[in-house]
Amino acid sequence: MTRAIQEIVASGAREKLVLVLQSYSRSAWLLEYTFSKGLKLLGTDYADVLLLGWHNSTPADRIFDRAMKLQEHGWVRHVALSSHHRPAFVDFAKDQRVGVLHIRYSAAHPGAENDVFPHMPPQGRPGVVAYTATAWGKLLSARRMPPGEPPLRGRDAYRFVLSNPDFNVCMTGPKDASQMDEALATLDEGPLSAEEMARVRKIGAHVHG
Repeated sequence: MTRAIQEIVASGAREKLVLVLQSYSRSAWLLEYTFSKGLKLLGTDYADVLLLGWHNSTPADRIFDRAMKLQEHGWVRHVALSSHHRPAFVDFAKDQRVGVLHIRYSAAHPGAENDVFPHMPPQGRPGVVAYTATAWGKLLSARRMPPGEPPLRGRDAYRFVLSNPDFNVCMTGPKDASQMDEALATLDEGPLSAEEMARVRKIGAHVHG
């Protein structure tokens, strides 16, 4: 992926990318250092999103202040937050510094439907990204399915996410060309039908259980 981004940037097509750099650092200095190092490695002078990873409550002021500094300098366009504590997103959504939320969501982990979205402001909320749409591949595993039920395809997991109007983006993690084709098929097939939705939720509940 690093090489692919480097080649795209070098070709003059940087503006066609939405580039996200993630940091789990709880040190403001280390956050800026590793972020700057990442930009240099990729050959670009800004990231579209700086993702502050795995914050189960509002990040410390030192982290947010440094992120805002990077944004003021034009090195970052938007700041995002991810968390494994779903109620935290309700507070994140009210913070004007936060432009994007990264929420774990899949047919096996649909809790955001009850814990997050009913409590968020109806307008002016940040952009919302879903990650782990396949539940780390569990929804695609034949041995985890209910008896007699074939496993989901990647596109089914991604269509489940994008059938929810509260999400703007569904992340994918293809490791080869065939998985990329499978992910892109999501766009051709569109939202799940009611029958498909019932099947996917049934499988998700079984996998989670």
